[in-house]
Amino acid sequence: MARSSSWLILVVGWPDPVSRRNKILLRAIPSAALLILTGLALRWGGGTPALDIGTATEAGRSNTVLECFITNNSSHAISLTRPVVIREDKTGRLVTFAEVWAGRSETTNLTPRSSTVLSVNLSGNEKRVQFYLTSVRRAGALERALSRPVGELARKSGPNKLTSWLWRVGLVDGRCRRTYQNVWVPNEALQATAAPPSS
Repeated sequence: MARSSSWLILVVGWPDPVSRRNKILLRAIPSAALLILTGLALRWGGGTPALDIGTATEAGRSNTVLECFITNNSSHAISLTRPVVIREDKTGRLVTFAEVWAGRSETTNLTPRSSTVLSVNLSGNEKRVQFYLTSVRRAGALERALSRPVGELARKSGPNKLTSWLWRVGLVDGRCRRTYQNVWVPNEALQATAAPPSS
């Protein structure tokens, strides 16, 4: 019986701790390198473009137009996706509309230091109005290089806070995204122009 046990040990072999350690290292080194490169990409990559957003109203005889002026205050060319405008009426009810840019386009492109205007018709019942704008730009060279392996991992893990953050910083598809939430334009700024002119 003892001889059979010895033969079984020789065939199967004892666990090799060195091999196990090597396997762990081989798995850990690429992950560590990927984390280091990701950190370098975020440190050396271009900053997220900043938008300068201002508003003004123009009253007409039949309606009032609220104009939102957007300036690209960065050194990157960016695209603005379809804007979202939230209207709050006097009862506190919120209504959300997806607007279009001039020319009935769902996106618009801005070169560095250039501007565009989003015009929104008002009914005069608005208590306040708010704009949501999303900018998209090409990520840096290192971020684009990392986006392929990181993007594959992000897609396998599914949507969560980490993958959402990876999308924003350009480490999934090589494009950086940022959403801008403009301050509410209050009733005082709208009501004076939204009211029909006195005869």
